Amino acid sequence: MKKLLPLLITVVSLGFFSCTKESLNIPVQIRIQNLSSYSIQSVTIVSESKNEPFEQQYNYGNLGSNQTSSYVEQGVVYSMPTCRFEVNGKWLEFVPRCQVGLNELKSGRYTLKITTDDLGNITYPELIKD
Repeated sequence: MKKLLPLLITVVSLGFFSCTKESLNIPVQIRIQNLSSYSIQSVTIVSESKNEPFEQQYNYGNLGSNQTSSYVEQGVVYSMPTCRFEVNGKWLEFVPRCQVGLNELKSGRYTLKITTDDLGNITYPELIKD
């Protein structure tokens, strides 16, 4: 029995410390937070797909002023995703200037904060890990 106890402690410890978020294969999940004073419509995040030759579009619907969406599971997303939406009848799109050097997001939950100015122009969105 004395020989089994150290073995049992070792096995349990290895199992506990090797169980990280990465090893659980948690997907990238992103929600949108509208920080502007305007409602935004047809909010979409565009991301790459490892399994498809085309980009994937994830629709978040409409968000009122200061409203936050639910999380949506994504495909491959870089550290600043492309986002599109309509505000006051005007279509806006934020596309990172260059995705070279941007890293893929690691699994977990993120919030993309969107703000528009008084003219309805998008300001630089901010992506934070929750």
